[in-house]
Formats: sequence, C-alpha cells, structure tokens
Amino acid sequence: MLNLLQRNRRIKERPERFQASQERFDVIFTCEEKVYDNVIASFEEKDNVSEQPVHVVNMDVVNSLLSTSSTNSRRRLSDSRDE
Repeated sequence: MLNLLQRNRRIKERPERFQASQERFDVIFTCEEKVYDNVIASFEEKDNVSEQPVHVVNMDVVNSLLSTSSTNSRRRLSDSRDE
C-alpha cells in the first residue's frame, strides 16, 4: 500500500475527486470514515450499469501524537487486563 501511495505522489498533480471519475475500480481505500461514507453514498446515487462489485476499505489513520499516545495507553491497559 505504501509503495502505491509513493508512486501516486510522483505521477499525480493533485488529489482526484472520486465522484467526478468515470473509471471503474476493483478496490477503493479510504483513510477516514467520513470519506468512506461519501464513497458509499456516491455509489448509491449513481446508476450502476455494469453490476461490477467493488471493495471499499476504510483504514483509520492516527493524525497526531496525542491520538497515538492515548491509543497506545488503551492498548497497554487492555493487554494488562488480559493477563
């Protein structure tokens, strides 16, 4: 996935608006739940003529050190309860 993102940084001038694209996709990755919801809504609004399935995968991304430290604290707490 990271290699794909690095490649896209080199070949794309700017982010592309998914809703304006006429391309067909097999897999779509999003990094935010709001974006995932927008992708699903876009599919629901369009007329589907191909009936081709598409996988939409959301991967939550931690955006700050504060979020990272609180997530790690929750994991450590959860791990200690399992012992």
